[in-house]
Amino acid sequence: METGTTEFGRKPFVPYGLYRAHGFFNPFLAKVDDESKVSDEDMSLFWEAMEKMFEFDRSAARGEMNVRAVLVFSHDDPKGNAPAHKLFELVKIDHSNKKPDEESKVRQFAQYTVKVSDSDMPQGETWTHADHEAIPEGITLTRLV
Repeated sequence: METGTTEFGRKPFVPYGLYRAHGFFNPFLAKVDDESKVSDEDMSLFWEAMEKMFEFDRSAARGEMNVRAVLVFSHDDPKGNAPAHKLFELVKIDHSNKKPDEESKVRQFAQYTVKVSDSDMPQGETWTHADHEAIPEGITLTRLV
C-alpha cells in the first residue's frame, strides 16, 4: 500500500522560543495540619527544583531548554498584599535591544531584557517598596536566577 509522502523532515521547527510561566503558592493550603505543613526547607527545595528543572531532563524535545529567571513575590500578609495579576504586570520582557544590522528574528536569550517595571533586576537581588516604587508595600521581590 502506497502512502505518499512521509512526515520525515516536514515537522514544524521553532529555532528559538522564550516561555513565560506563572506559579502560585497558597499558604492556607500548606498549613492544613501538622503533618502536611510546608516548611522553609520544603520551599527552599522547591525553588532549587524550579531553578534546575531542565538540567537533568535532556531529551530531543527539551534538549537546550533552560530556566533564565525565577522571580519570587513574597507577601507580608498571608492573604496577599497585592493581586497576582498586578505583580505579574510589573515584569516585562523586552526584546527591542537588537542592533540595527541584526535580522528581525530573536535567536538567543541575550536579545531579551527581563525588567521589573522600568528597571533591570540583577540575579540575587531582593527589592521591596522602599527600593523600587513599582513594588507594592508589604511585598518583597527576589530574583533567584
